[in-house]
Amino acid sequence: MPVRISRKAKQLRGTFRADREAANPPKPEASPVPPAPESLSETEQKVWGELAPQVELLGTYTPACFTAFRVLVRVVALLDGAPPDMAASALVRLAQVASSLLARFGLDPMSAERVEAAPRPDEDEDDFSEFLSPGEPRPSRPAQ
Repeated sequence: MPVRISRKAKQLRGTFRADREAANPPKPEASPVPPAPESLSETEQKVWGELAPQVELLGTYTPACFTAFRVLVRVVALLDGAPPDMAASALVRLAQVASSLLARFGLDPMSAERVEAAPRPDEDEDDFSEFLSPGEPRPSRPAQ
């Protein structure tokens, strides 16, 4: 699967194309992970408590991520408590789902650098924002 390059990285590289960008993309702000729901098991609440501070530190949690984060917690808890006689194919599938969700939140070494964190509500403008012009089309090359 090709690696997705963030909008900011494309802007810094000079490869950003406004015509390929969504007209009005959602811009959710990072927020703290809420306390674990009471409907989770004790094991799932423990996993929630382990993952929540990491996700908050990375700034990858937004209120729209609640369901995905809950699924991540449940899958990791299932893997942690998997019985030794569980079918190998089920374990492999759980590991694939967990790996995918961990990457979405930037919780594995490869995706930590690729995930674009949501802006925090108290965060000022980026130091380089004055040099970037997100809405401008790429300059065309002169004819040779």
